[in-house]
Amino acid sequence: MVQQNTESFLDKKWAEKFFNKNNYQIFNETLQVKLINIERSHTFDPKSYNVLYSLEIDGQKKSVRLSYSQKHDVEKAYNTMAFFYSHGFNEGKFQVPKPYAFLKDNRIMIYENISGQTFMNELNQSIDELVSKV
Repeated sequence: MVQQNTESFLDKKWAEKFFNKNNYQIFNETLQVKLINIERSHTFDPKSYNVLYSLEIDGQKKSVRLSYSQKHDVEKAYNTMAFFYSHGFNEGKFQVPKPYAFLKDNRIMIYENISGQTFMNELNQSIDELVSKV
């Protein structure tokens, strides 16, 4: 396992090089990736990173997220996301993002950025309110 310099996630040169080097593993094809913007998102654990990348991929704009944690099992999170995505939660009122890749050596998962509320926000409601939405 590679020791990850987490500050590099926010470096534009590193990010563009990372996506161009790993684009086949991430997107299953060789693409030309240009970085447009980087934004670190809030996490509850300071040893975890969630970064939003705005990319231009072969002329098309795409937003993807990178998640990394020194403490939590990112592979388990990736596998859970992949399971729900492939079992009907890829469309409709309740969706999970499309998982692109889990890079085991780096403990990094890459997935599609989608709009809307996160499920964690929904958990702040009473169970009756939550059940009524399902």
